[in-house]
Amino acid sequence: MLTKAFKILIVDDDEDDRLIIKDYILEGLPGRTSAIDCVGEFEEAIRALDAQRYDVLLIDYRLGVHSGLELIDHVKASGGASSMILLTGLGDEELAVTAMKKGVRDYLNKNRLSAELIRRTIVNAVTLSEAYYLRSLAEDALKRSEANYRELVTLLPAIVVELSASGIPTLVNNYITTIIGYNKEDFILSNDWQKILPVCADGTFEDFKNRLLTGDIKNEQLRVKAKDGQTKVLSLNARGRHNVSYTPNGAHPTEAKEEELSSIICIYTDITESVELKEKLHTQSIMDELTGLYNRRGFYTLAAQQIRLANRYQRSMLLFFLDMDGMKIINDTHGHKAGDRALVETARILRETFRDSDIIGRTGGDEFIVLVSDMDIVDESVIRARLQDNTDAFNAKNDSPLDLSISVGVINYSYDNPMELDELIAKADHLMYAEKSKKRVARGA
Repeated sequence: MLTKAFKILIVDDDEDDRLIIKDYILEGLPGRTSAIDCVGEFEEAIRALDAQRYDVLLIDYRLGVHSGLELIDHVKASGGASSMILLTGLGDEELAVTAMKKGVRDYLNKNRLSAELIRRTIVNAVTLSEAYYLRSLAEDALKRSEANYRELVTLLPAIVVELSASGIPTLVNNYITTIIGYNKEDFILSNDWQKILPVCADGTFEDFKNRLLTGDIKNEQLRVKAKDGQTKVLSLNARGRHNVSYTPNGAHPTEAKEEELSSIICIYTDITESVELKEKLHTQSIMDELTGLYNRRGFYTLAAQQIRLANRYQRSMLLFFLDMDGMKIINDTHGHKAGDRALVETARILRETFRDSDIIGRTGGDEFIVLVSDMDIVDESVIRARLQDNTDAFNAKNDSPLDLSISVGVINYSYDNPMELDELIAKADHLMYAEKSKKRVARGA
């Protein structure tokens, strides 16, 4: 409800009509006017408008040699935000339509005036003008917001994509070129843009949309093939934008509402270096740098997992504990580089001897451990023979004075007699040293 007092300007070349209209305004809006000025000529109206701003202009169609439409054009051209009402004695509907198109809020037939009609017309015109003014402010704010959004999208160091609800790209920033090499036109005009920049590792665009119905997608990792063939790891954050629609519901037609997906914003951040660094650090934490086998941590982690699986699925396994013979002599006689080479060659022999599915680790110095899963389909004697054959083959073709010899202790792990990994290793270690002692005795003899 409007409560402010209005400043009103009446522009009419007939003095009697000006006085009648002023009286009607005072009667229809008692106490609601702070000023009612009356002028009779076009130029006089221009001067009055230049001197102050009026809330309402009541303009007669005929103003001597000028017309009210000319004054209306002047007000609009000067940026005036007043509510304009056209006064005419002609009752011409076509004239009214023309005036409304020029920005007039209403028109009044001077032959049918009353205090109530003028009150209602003025209040409605001001209300409508204020509504249009507020809407223009909102539109300006929206334009500024949109401009800021576009600028942010341009500057953000990530790929920003806006998709329609049907999956058509409507916006993408230049970082798509920086990160994966494709330009914006490649992406937007592509018949299958998901080949360039997928929204999910598996599934269709509809699956992706359905996931957004339950909430935002956050930090989802996707591997993307860049234009130069490199693999990039991107982190995707996606959010759906919705329009609110109202559906009938009994006596209250706007009581129930549902949200309709209007567009989707996807932000892809390049995390390739971070992921590669993590993978490298993880690999370094479980792999022996010299031999490329699992280190103690890696072996224990994977072996403990295999023991749990063996217990669950009632499988038996073999654990081999291996130690290089004469490692100290190699280091003392030929140097540590020769010792490192002996370790590397031993690791290669173990890879040739055991299967890819077996867990091979170097757990320290010249000690190695291998866990052989599914003992039922392998034979200890066969593995021992293959290990000896591979070692002999190396020694036969070796062009250095190094001769490798490996002592082995083997323990059977049975699911019906479970034991801890440390206990299993200790027993295999004991058997390995028993074999090494026999070799020493044999050499001494």
